[in-house]
Amino acid sequence: MRIKQINQDMRLLFMLRNPIERAWSAIRYNVSIGKIDISLDASDDIISVLQKPAMVLRGDYEQTLDAYLTHFDSRQILIGFYEAISKDPGGLLTGIFEFLGVSAMEQEGALYQQRFNVSPQHPMPRKVEHFLLERYAPMMRRMAARLGGYATLWEYAQGDTTATAGREEQANWLPPLVHP
Repeated sequence: MRIKQINQDMRLLFMLRNPIERAWSAIRYNVSIGKIDISLDASDDIISVLQKPAMVLRGDYEQTLDAYLTHFDSRQILIGFYEAISKDPGGLLTGIFEFLGVSAMEQEGALYQQRFNVSPQHPMPRKVEHFLLERYAPMMRRMAARLGGYATLWEYAQGDTTATAGREEQANWLPPLVHP
């Protein structure tokens, strides 16, 4: 792997998000900035974009993680969860600083509330949701078993709102970071 030639002792931070939410957010954002010219209600057009190789690869966390693990020791890789940005921002930042071996900076609480590159809200069409669930559900289950943490909430984030609510309460004690 070319990146290892740069520094074989480097530390890698891999931030993960529920892949269904990540894909839908990417669609909404790219439509909002004009990079994709489709309607957010046009399920077939959205699915066509989601099937493009670049979009597929971005959501294939297993392939990406396994590629890095063939070249780097798991202790050099830290996995952070997007969900921890809102649930435990201090713990997330502290863990990243410790992993990188740098001094913790003064953490401003107000910065935790500021959002960047926000995608406009729009409900996901059912057909798109079903497509994404079919594509990602097996990987989401494997990643939950492999990583634990917030990944255990992903498979419950769609569908049964009762299960989702119960799992969201567990986020209060989930680690914001894990090693693979």
